[in-house]
Formats: sequence, C-alpha cells, structure tokens
Amino acid sequence: MEVYIAEFLVVASGENSQGFIPTLPGLDTFLGKIVHANEYKSGSSYQDKEVLVVDCGNSSMKISYDLSNFGAHTDYQFIVKSDRMPRNDYPNHWKGQCGVYCAGLSHRGLLGIFDDARAIANDISKVIQDRKKEALPMLHNV
Repeated sequence: MEVYIAEFLVVASGENSQGFIPTLPGLDTFLGKIVHANEYKSGSSYQDKEVLVVDCGNSSMKISYDLSNFGAHTDYQFIVKSDRMPRNDYPNHWKGQCGVYCAGLSHRGLLGIFDDARAIANDISKVIQDRKKEALPMLHNV
C-alpha cells in the first residue's frame, strides 16, 4: 500500500473529465459489465438485471432512478464524502477545509474549470505567502 502525504489536495474530476474506475480486488475476475457514469446512456439494456451503482454524487442518483424505470434491480452504494470537501455555494464552491479543493464541478464548462483552477492556485499561493510572512519574524529573533 502506498501512502501520500500532502498539504493541499485538489480534486479535479469535474464535468469534462474522463471516467476513472479504480483498481479493486476481484474486479479483474468480475464477469459482468463495468460502466462509468460518463459512458452510461440509458437503462433500457438493463431490464431484469442486477445492477450495483457505486458513487457519491448526483450522477449515480440519476442513473439509479433511470435503471429502476427500465426494470433493473438496483443496489446503491453511497460513498460518504469527507467533511473537509467543499460545500460552499458558487462562486466559492471550489474551497473546502484544511487544504482540500475541487475544480470543475460548477457545471460552467471549460471557462468554469479555468476559473476554479485559477482561484485554487491563487488561494494556495496566498496560504503559502501568509505562512512565509508569519515565519519571517521568527527567523529574525534567532
């Protein structure tokens, strides 16, 4: 197992991202179909099939609803988000707590992603600059 420690975390998995399916034990031997939300079109081909929907957002809820309308037997696995994830309204939707940021989730296209990325970079820069300013007086006292 690899462990990464960072002061800042930027989650950039917004509306224009490619789907990511993590490597999980047993996934390589699973005989069913694995579909990412960005590939999902309709529940019509899932009638009378067992379907597990795993996610933590609106897309999974919409997909689960659509599947049930087409007669699929769905189970839903909800992934609990961290309390540190951003919960602010636009235009500060990108800023979470303790150095956690999300880019590209405002449904405003590429311009929205650009605005989020710029705001995040500026905020991280400000945090670093503020820490440097706080550290300077201590250096002079040594």
